[in-house]
Amino acid sequence: YRQAHSLMRALGSGQLFVTQINLAILDLARGRYARAHTAIKPLIVDLKGKQNWAAMAVVRLICLPDLAEKHHWAEWDRNYQPAFFLVEEHALRDPELAWTAQLVGDATRKAGQPTRAAHVYRLALAQWTTLGREEQKQSVQRALDQMAEEGAKR
Repeated sequence: YRQAHSLMRALGSGQLFVTQINLAILDLARGRYARAHTAIKPLIVDLKGKQNWAAMAVVRLICLPDLAEKHHWAEWDRNYQPAFFLVEEHALRDPELAWTAQLVGDATRKAGQPTRAAHVYRLALAQWTTLGREEQKQSVQRALDQMAEEGAKR
């Protein structure tokens, strides 16, 4: 992805944001939340008016693990709400969206916010279900079931 990003930048590609998003998702998967957030934040402005709804939703979601780790819940909510709205309003179905939502659920759960994590996990679950990705769907369902058990023990 880094080589593709460098090449697209050199060519002046209008699709540079695609590699930026993919690199940020990889940073999330590696637990480098602040790095992903810093790299992706400019795209919130850059993508306005481009009507690439899936990219806009994913960019908003990518910001969330860093905000969760820092316990910036008001800002977390301000980024989650537009992402969720875009997904619902435009009936988005995208594997990057699903994977990002699952990673956000994991990070938010780890930060001690089971209600917020459950919202994002349900978003991931709907994505994986629609995409027909049974293994990933089951993984998210297990996380939701574990959280329900943990909540019942309290």
